[in-house]
Amino acid sequence: MSGWRLIRRAAGAGAGLKRPGAALAVALTAGGLSAAALTGTPAALAGSSPPPTPTTRLQGQFTATGTVMGAVNVPDEYRGEPVSRTWTFVPQCPSGGCATVQLIRQRGATGQDTLMLVWQAAGYYKGSGTFTAPVSCAGRVYANGELARYTITLTITSTASTTGSTDATGFTATYRNPSRTGLTKCYTAPSYDWARYTGAPAAPPAGG
Repeated sequence: MSGWRLIRRAAGAGAGLKRPGAALAVALTAGGLSAAALTGTPAALAGSSPPPTPTTRLQGQFTATGTVMGAVNVPDEYRGEPVSRTWTFVPQCPSGGCATVQLIRQRGATGQDTLMLVWQAAGYYKGSGTFTAPVSCAGRVYANGELARYTITLTITSTASTTGSTDATGFTATYRNPSRTGLTKCYTAPSYDWARYTGAPAAPPAGG
């Protein structure tokens, strides 16, 4: 019986308190904490701004003029070599800035690579891809003798506004190939290369 009385006293002692959680919320809100922080309400419902999205449209054909910043065991390439390439951007959305943009880039005199650039932050894109390169092994040239993995980062540096759109008119970019993997039975010496580029819209064809 004594145990039962102790329980009743404990219940009676707290009978005068109503909704202690609500009282605590009022006190803490007065002290500077938001209702969303106290109740777990999502930030979007509490009136915060939506996540950022791309606003500049990256599209069209550009001339990427650059310099090889480093090259080891890459045929016909050397540090300090000036290079000029054609890069074509294909947005993956119908209008405005796109979260993904396909890049078709010239590689060397006749090569061409395609990769997807993914929007990271305002005016900044990043993408990765692979390509194969020829290698000589045991007196034979293998057209796809080694595999190169590379990453391209791109920052839009200038824009122009047209009716209902803001278009990129210039960029800087970095290409990095940290290593290559041999695909033949022959030993493949460590190799890599990287370059920096500045892009501007390609000049229209003469007479067009």
